[in-house]
Amino acid sequence: MTKTRDIARNGSCRAEAPVGRLEIRWRPSRVRSPLAGRKVESPADIAALFWWMENLPEERLFAVNLDDSNRLRHFAEVARGGSSGLSVSVRDVLRPTLLTNCRSLVLVHNHPQAEPLPSPQDRRFTRQVMRGCAALGLRFHEHIIMGWGGRYHLMLAGHDAQLPALEQPSLALT
Repeated sequence: MTKTRDIARNGSCRAEAPVGRLEIRWRPSRVRSPLAGRKVESPADIAALFWWMENLPEERLFAVNLDDSNRLRHFAEVARGGSSGLSVSVRDVLRPTLLTNCRSLVLVHNHPQAEPLPSPQDRRFTRQVMRGCAALGLRFHEHIIMGWGGRYHLMLAGHDAQLPALEQPSLALT
C-alpha cells in the first residue's frame, strides 16, 4: 500500500502525490445535453446553435466536433480574445477533436465589431486548419463567422477554392 496525500481536488479532477512521484487521474463528468447526438444536416444547423455568439463583446473560437454520422458529439471553446482578435494555434483547435475521437470539425467564431466578413487572418487560419485536418485524416466542414450583421459561411462562399490539393468540403454535411 502506497502512502499518498491529496494535493488537489476540484470537481471530477483529483491529483494524488505518493512519495517520490505525481499521479494525476482524470474522470470526465457525465453531462447530459439535448445537443449531444443531434444530427447536423447543414452548416446552418450549427450556426443556429451558436446564435448567442453574435452579441459577445470579445472574440471567441469554438471547435464543434462531429462523429462519422455527422452527429454533434462535443464542442469546446478553444480560444478567447479581445474586441479585435484572438491568438490560437492549429494544435489547440484540433486537440478536442482528437481527444473526443471525432472525425469531423466545424469552426465557429464571432466578430464583435458587427461585420461577420472574414479577415485575411481568418482565411489564412482556415487554410492552416484544413491542412492540419488533411494530415490527420479529419474532415473539415466549415468555418462560420458570427456577427451583429448576421453570419458568414467561409467555405460555402468559396474563399478557399484555391486549395486544389485538399479535398473540398461539400455544400451540405454528409
